[in-house]
Amino acid sequence: MAQPARKRPTLDVSPCEGGVGAVCSELLHTLAALAAQVAPAEAERIEALLGSALAGDVDAVRRGLSHNVPAVHAKLEQHERAARRTSEQLKRELRTMQRELEDARERTARDPLTAIYNRGAFDAMFAQQVELAHATGQSLALLMIDIDHFKQVNDRYGHSAGDHVLRAFAEVLSLSFCRARDVVARYGGEEFAVVLVDAAPDQLAQLTRRLLSRVRGTRVETRAGSVQVTCSLGFAQIRPDDSAESLLERADAALYAAKAGGRDRAVDGDARERSRSERVGALLAARAAR
Repeated sequence: MAQPARKRPTLDVSPCEGGVGAVCSELLHTLAALAAQVAPAEAERIEALLGSALAGDVDAVRRGLSHNVPAVHAKLEQHERAARRTSEQLKRELRTMQRELEDARERTARDPLTAIYNRGAFDAMFAQQVELAHATGQSLALLMIDIDHFKQVNDRYGHSAGDHVLRAFAEVLSLSFCRARDVVARYGGEEFAVVLVDAAPDQLAQLTRRLLSRVRGTRVETRAGSVQVTCSLGFAQIRPDDSAESLLERADAALYAAKAGGRDRAVDGDARERSRSERVGALLAARAAR
């Protein structure tokens, strides 16, 4: 069940709290923003730091405001000195928190079983890559891949063996598409997706053939026995008028064509559409000639 959105902690650093407001306010607000963005379990440490920065003497300043002005000035000077001493420590801890936030974001973007990107991360990255391809004119290809007869693996060897197969398959994908800008994701169940940037058509055909061969040659050793699988693959390249959705539809249609054609094969969705258009054109021309 999805976690409810966290309420962002609020800070009340008034102008009369001079030293704290001038030196620490920006850091404190940044810490509050970090606490609002990470998961609840990881936010506790950030909020603990936030609470320690605001507790103690700041409360004493507020209590003394309406009673003893000299005491207030003394407290403010004390806060200024303390703030100067601790600002570097706060900055160091802030950098640590920022690294922890980046780690937390990376973890939430990964599929817990296979450690490759999950569906949510894929959707966001794929949409960005489509926009970038249109802006730069670079080629972009989407591969949709499905492990053949995966249900039979689960039924025959058990779900634990199925998990081993999924992890091994994800590893083969990661090794096959390992450039910095390649996106490899588990799309759902036994279906996977790969985004390839700047891959020429002949290179794309070679990569898909190599992947099919690697999968065929991979044996996954499990407690229930040795498992060997194949995969079906459909791919399509971006067009000038493509959206992320239309490119996905073509690649997905090509995947289903590969499965319908006997599995353990790759289908070029664009070539498939061209062939179909040519057949329709030939049929229309033949009818017109009658």
